[in-house]
Amino acid sequence: MVYKQNPVEPTAKIAVNKNRLKVYNEEQVYLTDRQHFQIELYNPLSTEVLAVIKINNDLIGNTGIVLRPAERVFLERYLNNPKKFQFSTYIASGSKTEIENAIINNGQVEVNFFKKEEVINLGAPVFNFYSNTGTGTGDFHLNPSFTSDINTTFDSSISSNSNIQKSDWDLGKNRGLSKSIETGRVSEGENSNQKLVSIDMTFNTFPCATSKYLLLPQSQKQLNVEDTYHVRQHCDECGSRIRKKTAKFCWNCGERL
Repeated sequence: MVYKQNPVEPTAKIAVNKNRLKVYNEEQVYLTDRQHFQIELYNPLSTEVLAVIKINNDLIGNTGIVLRPAERVFLERYLNNPKKFQFSTYIASGSKTEIENAIINNGQVEVNFFKKEEVINLGAPVFNFYSNTGTGTGDFHLNPSFTSDINTTFDSSISSNSNIQKSDWDLGKNRGLSKSIETGRVSEGENSNQKLVSIDMTFNTFPCATSKYLLLPQSQKQLNVEDTYHVRQHCDECGSRIRKKTAKFCWNCGERL
């Protein structure tokens, strides 16, 4: 009997204080107003990968994050500006069509991963072949647990064909649009102390994996009996785990539950 192993690929998750947030309907993650968050990046492959990140359908910089084999990074900041990721909410109003068109990019997080380009040494004789790859240099978030200086920047055109279409997010279903609705966008928050360094490295132009999320305000979350205890298990403000069902305040930050 032959057993097939599940393919492994790089992943991205949404986290608060390095605690992953629960994902609903395969893509929806709920945050509170002015809440800072992180993008957890992990590379399970045996080669380096480049993570290219788009938020609100815009690149977070003209660079990417390089992950070494089995490396995990909690990215909390924009690449070209040392500001933390912050989710902010507001009320959108207008007709259903107007709201759809105006907030179509709100809260979108997309991460595309690109494998390091393999150099093929054909030896003699040499045959001509077409290599559909590109090069780039860029900035890399230095994980605090490491002292290495590996990682890179990247040409923003690498992900120009990965625009999220309206149908991908099923706006009417996910957002419950009406004449007015609370929505949220990611913007620059507090100053970040995470440091970046640069290296030169070449990557393939086609992604090997993609992760997508839709960040939404807590007000849009449809609670049911199964969800209720999960919401109480983790503090919405700091992400700390709440162990007592009867707890009314977070033990870590004092936030009302």
